[in-house]
Formats: sequence, C-alpha cells, structure tokens
Amino acid sequence: MEKSEAQHLKDLPLETQLSEALAQIESFQQCAFLDYPDHLNSGDHLIWLGTCFFLIEKRKARVTYTSSLVDFDQKTLREKNGTAPIFLQGGGNLGDIWPDSQKFRERVIADNHDCPIYIMPQSILFSDDEALKAAKHVFNSHPNLTIFTRDQKSFDFAKEHFSKARVILAPDMVFMLAPVIQTFFKKRKNGKTKFLIRADKESSNKQLSKIASQFSIPVEDWETYKWVYDGRGKLSEPAEIYKKLPGSVYAVRELWQRGLSKPHRLPDRIKWRCLKRFTPILEAMPNKEQTLFSWMIAFDAIRQISECVLVITDRLHAHLTSCILGVKNGLASNSYHKNEQFFSTWKMQNKNCTFLADESQISQFIRSATN
Repeated sequence: MEKSEAQHLKDLPLETQLSEALAQIESFQQCAFLDYPDHLNSGDHLIWLGTCFFLIEKRKARVTYTSSLVDFDQKTLREKNGTAPIFLQGGGNLGDIWPDSQKFRERVIADNHDCPIYIMPQSILFSDDEALKAAKHVFNSHPNLTIFTRDQKSFDFAKEHFSKARVILAPDMVFMLAPVIQTFFKKRKNGKTKFLIRADKESSNKQLSKIASQFSIPVEDWETYKWVYDGRGKLSEPAEIYKKLPGSVYAVRELWQRGLSKPHRLPDRIKWRCLKRFTPILEAMPNKEQTLFSWMIAFDAIRQISECVLVITDRLHAHLTSCILGVKNGLASNSYHKNEQFFSTWKMQNKNCTFLADESQISQFIRSATN
C-alpha cells in the first residue's frame, strides 16, 4: 500500500487495516505456507496462527504444504503445491539479524520463479552491505514477489532496494486473531503488573530489570521459554519409553507441563483447545501437530498477558497482545528500533499504551500508572 493509500485507513481498527492490505492478494484456491517457527518465541506462533486464520478462514484456501527451516523439502513442495502461491512467515527476521531465516527465504524465492510468493508483514534490517546485495539480487530476480512490511521505515527501505517487487504496508498478522482473543479472554479489573523483557540479541534495555527491581515489579519473559522442547512440537525430556506409548507424549506435555503445573488455568486451557473457531483451522492444516502446538503456545502467551492490568515490555507481541486485550502497557525499544517504528506507523499511542524512549520515561510511566 502506498503512503497516500494508507491515509484513509488511519482511524480504522488495526484488524480492519490488515484486512484491507491483505485484500490486495489475488484470488487463489491453494497455497503453501513456509517457515514454521520451530522454537519457543510466542510472538512468532501468534503470527503463524494469524496467517493460518487468514488463509483458511478468510480466503477459504487449501494449504497443501507447510515446513520449518529444518524440514523443508523443495521436491515435496513442488509435488504438493505445483505453481500455486507460496506464503512466507512474517515477523521481524527479514534481513541479516536472523540470517538462517533470511537464507531460507532467499532459497525458496530463488528456486520458485513460477510461483507467486508473498512475504507476510515483516520488519526489515540489513546491517551488512553484502547481505543486502545478495537479497536484492534474489528478490529483484523473482517475477511475482510481494513483500508486506509492517512499518513505514521498512516499507520505504523495501521500495528503494527491492524495486522489482510489489511492496505493501500492513499491520502484524496477530491482528487476524484479535476477534478470537477478545472473545475468549476477558479484560480484568484487578490483576498483576509485570515487566516482560526479552533476553536475546534484540534486547537493548540493560536497565529494565534494574528499574523493575526498584519498583518491586516481577520480571518475566514468555513463559513458553521454560517448556521442554526439541523442535517441531516434540517432547524431549521423558525417556524414550514414553515416546513409544500411544498418547503419552501428549498427556505429559499438555496435561502436566502445560496443564496441571498451572491448575488454575487448566479449565480454560481445555476450552481453548476445543474452541469451535479453531477446529476447522486445525483440520485444514497438513501438519496438525505443528498447528496444535502453536495454538497451545498462544494460549499461554495470551493468558500471561490477560492476567495483568499493566505490562512494561520490549517484546513487540507482548505489546500488541496487550493492546488487543485492552491491557495498559508501555513499550520500550529493542536493539534495532522495530518497536518504535511499528508504534509510530500505526499510531499505537491511541490504543491504551505509551512508547518509553528511555529509563526516565519508564520510571515516570510506572509512577503515573500505579498511582
């Protein structure tokens, strides 16, 4: 979407703005969806599920093939999907900060020139000229590539460097889940105040934990990082004998590690697992284990936020989930400023949240929000 085209959308809900942007995708009956988040970052699973809902519920498409980076097979993709469109996972990994995802993306684009390819909403960062040069060659060589960008700076960058691609501005795919989240999870009048801080290379706020300590506020990251996991939804901790017993892996993983270990959540967790709105999505996906795994990660992530009345975070999806739930929140910057870029592009200050540019603003925000 060009800048002028986006102006009339500025006062609409973000889920409406997202739908308007995605409406520019041509009609299709089937597709492949690649780059499954084979890790425990809840935000990436929310993005994945939002895209599943778009493809299946909104577009009524048949998803022929899904894969993560490690289990992708080009031959299987061609056998199952032919020349139908290929969708690549959105997020914040277009560029050289997460090189494995970028190399995979370039590989798929380079090997499938006869398929329309859509990169779902991404934040872009290239720090290395050689990496950008390689991406430009691959992207600009594809005859039918569409890049959705989720902030204005990424949009401008893509228009400049990926001139042969169609570039469209769109919010994050989590907003495709907003109606489901708002229906299932209710805003609390009383709840917790938390710092939710990332601990990876995107973190830039060394003082956040110190500020939290000064105000005696608990510090967490996504709860899912505490799960036992070795990739593609498999349980890694129990002895091999458990893996040979039918249903035992699911029982240990779902009923204990993510169920009975938090008994107050178990009734809602079961309801979420059986949600009627989700059932057709699960049945339509070719890899049900992946989809169900993401769905249950989503429950714990959203529930983690829903138990709060105030969240201070440098995780973009903790911020976005808070906004969807109506939880007051403050968003701090990450290492490459994707947070403030998204915040300013979509006028998030109108959505019960504040951008916190430095330590003094964080402290001031806490004082005013807790008084």
